[in-house]
Amino acid sequence: MYNLKRKFCLIMIMAIMSMTIFTGCSNINPNDTVATLDKKNIRMGVASFMAKYQQASYDQYKQWFGEDMWSKDISGNGSTLTETVKENVLEELEEFYLLDAHKADYNIEDITGDELKSIEKAAEKFIKANTDKAIKQMGTSKEDVVEYLRLYTIKNKMHAAIIADVDTNVSDEEAAQKTVSYVKIETTTTDDDGNQKDLSADEIKALKDKANSILNEAKNGGDLEELIKEDGYSVDTHSYDVNPAKEDSKEGDEEDSEESSTDDTMKPVEEAANALTKEGSYADLVTSDDAIYIVRLDSLFDKEATNDKKEEIVSKRQDDKYQEVLDGWKKDAKWEVNNSVWDKLNFDTPFSITTDETAK
Repeated sequence: MYNLKRKFCLIMIMAIMSMTIFTGCSNINPNDTVATLDKKNIRMGVASFMAKYQQASYDQYKQWFGEDMWSKDISGNGSTLTETVKENVLEELEEFYLLDAHKADYNIEDITGDELKSIEKAAEKFIKANTDKAIKQMGTSKEDVVEYLRLYTIKNKMHAAIIADVDTNVSDEEAAQKTVSYVKIETTTTDDDGNQKDLSADEIKALKDKANSILNEAKNGGDLEELIKEDGYSVDTHSYDVNPAKEDSKEGDEEDSEESSTDDTMKPVEEAANALTKEGSYADLVTSDDAIYIVRLDSLFDKEATNDKKEEIVSKRQDDKYQEVLDGWKKDAKWEVNNSVWDKLNFDTPFSITTDETAK
């Protein structure tokens, strides 16, 4: 995953991405110190490049979110988009320099001569593709683009080293997946004001009668996909753990609550399927607060889904190990942000991106 991210990052910059500004000027000095990590000074030019690069990507969505997008709470986390992006940039910047500072812990040397040549070539293309005005507005320089790409290269090397000893063996029992097919028939509707409301009791009864009719025909050998076609419904599939992991603590439950919220909506389907022991068999009609389900057991042990789950488990182990190491370094390091410098950065001046697709 990290190699793909690195490749994407290099390709985007080597593709001669032009950042076009429309108005405004910048009071950002790329030579200023935006932060320090254990007394190591970090240039504002690197942080500004990272932030403005993200801005150029986000600015493409103003047609959907509006011209005041940067002052809105887009993600619903209580922070404006400006605050969120700037916070993310600082977190990534701290991560970059922590990894750089601990290279020796994993016998990682700095970038090679060949890597430096490729990085400098990419940075030169980026600088040449942009006007002096655009570069000044970004508050960056070729030196800063080179430094960003150097840090990104180090990050990939360090990530690989940190997760190298993670156990990649996952048993079938741990990852085993069961797969069902289901038809969801919603028992709610949306009014003219966009509010969701329940259907009437008579409407729900009519839907249940229809669903039972389809279910009975399917149980008698009918093709479920054909049976629902004229009513505009669809058959979806869902794979889930045969042996659900037990949570170790309430803290773990809280940490995983956001990830599992989507799966919780499938609990009625899973519970109905768990009562089935024969592949191809159907459960009785399943009802929930907002829907009626027709459920068919497709596989008691889905090999393909199980293999996907194994990859997911390994990936989580790797992510956990990487984060554990990084958090340990953060705890021991002294990271300070120069707010008087960082506060100067804003996203008031819009950028547009032009990419030369033929450049390599």
